[in-house]
Amino acid sequence: MATDGDVIIRPAGVRDALEIERVRAESWRTAYRGIVKDETLERLGMDGWAERWANGFRPEEGQFVLAAQTANGEMVGFIEGGPTREDWRDYPGEIYMIYIMTSFQGRGIGSRLLCAAYDVLSAQDRVPMHLQAMKENARSLEFYRRAGGRPLGFERGFEIDGIPLIDYPLGWTKRPFTD
Repeated sequence: MATDGDVIIRPAGVRDALEIERVRAESWRTAYRGIVKDETLERLGMDGWAERWANGFRPEEGQFVLAAQTANGEMVGFIEGGPTREDWRDYPGEIYMIYIMTSFQGRGIGSRLLCAAYDVLSAQDRVPMHLQAMKENARSLEFYRRAGGRPLGFERGFEIDGIPLIDYPLGWTKRPFTD
């Protein structure tokens, strides 16, 4: 368990599903407002996602979650990763999602989570790592670029409730923030 100031990074799991969903929903509502439909954002947290996520979480297969938690026990961010879900042999590790509560952004928590996740994937012999970011979310793309993420050279379209969006894959061949 890593600590820095008033926020610790700790392993999380199924027992934390409702808190993970709370952070995910709040983060989506601020990060993706104006990108996806307001109705989509307002449904978050009321759609059974936490239960579906908990049922699909497979730590025995290398999946992991690290939580950022305040001294008073409030989860303010998390990162989930594990084996790549794509057929990308050059990038065997994947960050599935990373979210930080808006009021805690800009404090280095995302950087610490990204580095800690790289360390977990490295210990599993699953580096280099990659993630897929929504190209329309300029703030997160800038964070990933500052962290040393490099574009993988292609993009993929997808939709959320009829809104066309673009997945923008980035990869790390070494620990984030070491450039």
